Amino acid sequence: MELFINTALRHNALGLVDGDRVVEIRSWLASYNESEKVLGQLPDLLATHQSSLPELTGAYFVLGPGSFTALRIGLNMANVLHAMNGTPLQTLPTFELLQALYADQTSDILLEAGQDSVYHYAASTHEIQIIPQSQVADYPA
Repeated sequence: MELFINTALRHNALGLVDGDRVVEIRSWLASYNESEKVLGQLPDLLATHQSSLPELTGAYFVLGPGSFTALRIGLNMANVLHAMNGTPLQTLPTFELLQALYADQTSDILLEAGQDSVYHYAASTHEIQIIPQSQVADYPA
């Protein structure tokens, strides 16, 4: 089984994946105690599925963009797994995750960036821009 770590979005998630099958995903609204939540969920998630850290065959980490502090927490967790067990790590950009979740490879994506800005991901060119929220209405729906 492989571990899925997403601390990049407003709803963070920790999950287990077995091949192409999602075993379980636990999701919660991000707040200011992410390290407690991420680390607190992991032992129970593994125990629920009769698994343990040494049995993980890989880890997927959602790379961002996202909150710097939250991303650091998720990345540190992935790095510790790798250091302890040699668990292979794979990264997944936030926009690729969103495209996969919504099965849409052609639509542009707007994602909150903080400080009254949004990320604009252009699906046709794979370019990312940060734009003021005031300009969001200028982009096609």
